[in-house]
Amino acid sequence: MSINNFSIKINKNGIHKTFDIKYLSAKHISQLVDFQNKCIESIINKETFVPLSFNEWEYLFEHGFCLGVFDNNKIIYFIAAMYPPLEENLGHDINLENKFLPNVAHLEIALCSKIYQGYGIHSKMVGLCLDILSNDNRTKFVCATISPDNEPSLKTAQNMGFKIYTTKKKYGGLTRCILCKSFQQF
Repeated sequence: MSINNFSIKINKNGIHKTFDIKYLSAKHISQLVDFQNKCIESIINKETFVPLSFNEWEYLFEHGFCLGVFDNNKIIYFIAAMYPPLEENLGHDINLENKFLPNVAHLEIALCSKIYQGYGIHSKMVGLCLDILSNDNRTKFVCATISPDNEPSLKTAQNMGFKIYTTKKKYGGLTRCILCKSFQQF
């Protein structure tokens, strides 16, 4: 089911194109894993992106959602958000009080096909995810991890109101900025 259409500028001459946004489900896991693997090939610094395994995707769909962006029925981007298990909750990393941990959602993963990068898809989709989460009657805080070497994603997150709280080793020793956006004061 398509939830929205939006236009983005796809070149410097001002040409616009419309892409479909769809809620994805567990039936799309194989497609998402294949897309991850294809996109990873074009990532210069492989430490900036940690792909999800099939089992992690299954968990994500049980505890969150994923939105895909399609061009002529071909996936070109995805972003996923979820409520993490307590032991993996990034609220711990930012010293959030335990009583708030059930209200923490994670922007878990986002990936764009190389040929569609730089045209605003990521900003629009982060904004859409934040809109969904801010209206779900549960989320008070949205956390994310971003490699300090991924300057475009850090810039997007900060422009969307995320604050860097700390930088530390995560995911088997990879350096990550821990960011949070609050829908309430803490």
